[in-house]
Amino acid sequence: MQAVRDIIHVDSNRISHDLPVEFSNMTVELIVLPFDQDKERSDSPVREGKSMRGALKKYANPTRIVHEKDAWRGAVRNKYEAD
Repeated sequence: MQAVRDIIHVDSNRISHDLPVEFSNMTVELIVLPFDQDKERSDSPVREGKSMRGALKKYANPTRIVHEKDAWRGAVRNKYEAD
């Protein structure tokens, strides 16, 4: 599904917007909402100054940390090595 999202400034009670050619001869749904700039910033998936480093630390298994270096190589060997 193709969607169009645009943030515009409304000067009066009318707006005009150019749509992609693919929308020609189609019934479309138009939804108009007021834009809250503060909310838009808080919903952003990228947050400046924040790090996810250590977020999964509680799931770490210290006994397996020594095996991490060769884990990928071992997994590939187990999957593709001829029996």
